[in-house]
Amino acid sequence: MNNFTNENFQLTDESPKLILRFLRNSDSNLCEAMVRYAISQLQISFDEYICIGVLENSYSL
Repeated sequence: MNNFTNENFQLTDESPKLILRFLRNSDSNLCEAMVRYAISQLQISFDEYICIGVLENSYSL
């Protein structure tokens, strides 16, 4: 996992936001880890954006 602090990226409230929606199709905790990793990689690649990931359930219990 990539750890960042505010010093790594100069973001403001006016920075454009990149919101990504992920659908979870199983009850695995691995889904959350994969989303965190993907968002952190995108934040490194697109440092002018604030990257936000939303994980939603798409399976029934």
